Amino acid sequence: MDVRILRLLATVIDYCDPPREGSRGHPPAETIRVLATLRRFLREGTPWRSLTATAAQASGSTLRRWLTRWAETGVLAQVHALLVGMLRGHPDLILDSCSVRAKRAGDLTGPNPTDRAKRGTKYNVAVDGDGVPVACVATAANVNDTLVFERLFLAAYAVMARIRTVFADKGYDAEHHRDLCGVGAKLLPWGPLPRSPDDRCPTRGPAIERAK
Repeated sequence: MDVRILRLLATVIDYCDPPREGSRGHPPAETIRVLATLRRFLREGTPWRSLTATAAQASGSTLRRWLTRWAETGVLAQVHALLVGMLRGHPDLILDSCSVRAKRAGDLTGPNPTDRAKRGTKYNVAVDGDGVPVACVATAANVNDTLVFERLFLAAYAVMARIRTVFADKGYDAEHHRDLCGVGAKLLPWGPLPRSPDDRCPTRGPAIERAK
């Protein structure tokens, strides 16, 4: 990830969650150092305890504290909404899901009907027509897509400037879901997106696969 993107993310996070001033004790780490630590953790899979503080990054314990605070305040959802709004991407919404094994189990796990009932987690992902992720909902692998559609659609609707058409497979289709899309969109079955005259509009498949 380019350092300019890290700085942009740090600026947006500081706007949504201003640094606390006047508190006692050690001064808080800079947001960009915390993001650099998060990038290394996600890229390299470095264990928490092996992440040591340097001039460029924070320690693993600091990263965990910041992630906990961001989760409690909902700041990452605000940052995501702002960034998606800045992009103002393709107005079509594309929904799909994928399941992964959950070797250590957990709350959001269940028998995966597509993997010999082994425990797994399903990720329902929503992207715009350019493949930019706008919403994601995690469930147990045995939860039907129909039960997730409303939550996923409303989460995407909250951050996209507008939704023209919703593309989803039959697993998401239901009459009340079509009514929900009547807010300003229509639900269409699996297939290619309509192409623009200059033929630059991506097809449905590549757009959703890039998000995964």
